[in-house]
Amino acid sequence: MSPLRETTRGELFAFLVVVLVIIPAGAYLCQKMQAHGLTMEVEQMTGKLQSMKTRTVCFGRFLVDVPSDAELSYRAARVAGWSIEIDPSESDAAFDERLESMNARLRNAKNERDMPSLESSSIIEHDGLRGRLFQYGREWTKVRRSGQKVEIVDVSADAMVRGNSLSVAFSRRSVPLEQIGGLAQQIKQVRTLAPDEIPTEPGFCYGGLLVKDPLTSEQAETVTMFIHLKSHPDISFYMTTAAGTRPDPETLLQRDDKNTAYREFPGQFHTLRRGKRTLGDLAGEEILQRVTERNGTVAQSFCWELTGSEDNVYLPFLYFELGSGYGEDDRSVNSSMKDAEMIALWDRILSSLRVRPTGGAKPKAEPPIPPQLNTQALANTPCPASGLWKCGDGGNGVVVENGDIQHFEKGVRMPQAVLLAPPTLAQRLTGQRTRFKNRSATVWTLVGRRATARPFGTSETTMTSASGTGSTIELGTIAATGERCPASGWWICAEPGALDNTQWFRQGDLLPTATFPLPRTWFEQLRREPAAYTTRSVWKLLRHAPAPTNPSSDLEAASGNIAAVLPDQQGEQEASPTKADADSTKGRGHA
Repeated sequence: MSPLRETTRGELFAFLVVVLVIIPAGAYLCQKMQAHGLTMEVEQMTGKLQSMKTRTVCFGRFLVDVPSDAELSYRAARVAGWSIEIDPSESDAAFDERLESMNARLRNAKNERDMPSLESSSIIEHDGLRGRLFQYGREWTKVRRSGQKVEIVDVSADAMVRGNSLSVAFSRRSVPLEQIGGLAQQIKQVRTLAPDEIPTEPGFCYGGLLVKDPLTSEQAETVTMFIHLKSHPDISFYMTTAAGTRPDPETLLQRDDKNTAYREFPGQFHTLRRGKRTLGDLAGEEILQRVTERNGTVAQSFCWELTGSEDNVYLPFLYFELGSGYGEDDRSVNSSMKDAEMIALWDRILSSLRVRPTGGAKPKAEPPIPPQLNTQALANTPCPASGLWKCGDGGNGVVVENGDIQHFEKGVRMPQAVLLAPPTLAQRLTGQRTRFKNRSATVWTLVGRRATARPFGTSETTMTSASGTGSTIELGTIAATGERCPASGWWICAEPGALDNTQWFRQGDLLPTATFPLPRTWFEQLRREPAAYTTRSVWKLLRHAPAPTNPSSDLEAASGNIAAVLPDQQGEQEASPTKADADSTKGRGHA
């Protein structure tokens, strides 16, 4: 064997050793050294933060320490189906003016039957609170239940009260008459708090307000608080608590393991810390990451989550998130804090979370009041009621994946809607769409109440008629894509803008998807390329009819019923949704 060949083999062996052993080992050691260095920096920053002045804030049924100069803001809270909003900036005079304006406006309004809308305006004086409770806007909705025609009567209710320089607004739409007393009971359980007061009574804190027990997990108390730092305007701390939510079958870490963004953008995410994080008796999980945005800016995104228990208000769903790089006009900017500073701040605030101690016996719980139509729920909060929910995102060519209207069961966590951007020219050729999520939480609105799908075909009296068309089914009945058509006839798509909005369906057939237009570029218009998409939708019975013999004339006749059916489109119908899985993914400020 020649010396040259032996030299070549030796060099090849050395090269393989370097590639397979030395380089990976060096990278591992470098990573460990970086982690150790970060740990040392965090310890130093933690020591410096010990002198940071803080104040204790009551949040839900918990206490948390925040920087003394932090600004706090809140989303509307929700308890027992009632939306609650607070305004600490309003003056007494402004409140009185707004109260009288509301009273005058309702006195001049008419309901859907052209009768006076305002039914009662009651004065409220209770435990330092003053204001009024308004009952108005009566609605009549005809539905079919157990084969019988039933007229449901709903009203709306608002209450405006003030105490301790805090204005409080309660509201709820489409409230059954037998449940209208729930608002008066709710107000009796409320008291305002003095500045920096930490209450000792059992109950639920929302800013300067305490909703006292009795409250049960089924009443789904929910509140979200934001912490803004004056010295670091790009940094925001977000926390939410929601009782009564059904625990997600997958934990935060398990869902994160399935995050495809790590594979699609491997260089944009750097994990600083990841694993289980227990705070007292609250066994949660956390993920701390540094994220490089598309515009090249670098920020941090930290989150901690507790899935909680469905039946324990002291063990609710909890989600905390600390994010940086929030610029004006929703632009991403570089973080104003280093990794070590952010981690130390995160640990200081998160580790202070504890259950608020209370004294005295727990009051006896009252039965919960279920949410009604037009109830709204935010992503990452528990679903208040089983039924059809309409997504508030989308529009202008942006499509909601799985459809604008989806079915969710009570207790599941409402998802952040996955949106499909208008396709580019290249994407139209490949049939692909860009998927994304809005940074702001998706707002879902309850548009149909039904816990389970109607068992079509099981009742002779409710599903058939002498003509065999199912004409005993009430006009205006709603059914969703994928369900069995309850009656032969002309059906109209309940969502505006559908290209195939009026169609004839045979009783028992599966209801199809609907087709909607997409904006087209001038090039697509020139080539006359189709620009439309299909998605799940909801259909509404317009007219009973056998199979059409002259489709054009039958369609024209059916169109005459549109005005009779559509005005009560917002009313309650016996919808039969197909259950859509709620894809609860980890909320991330920068992912």
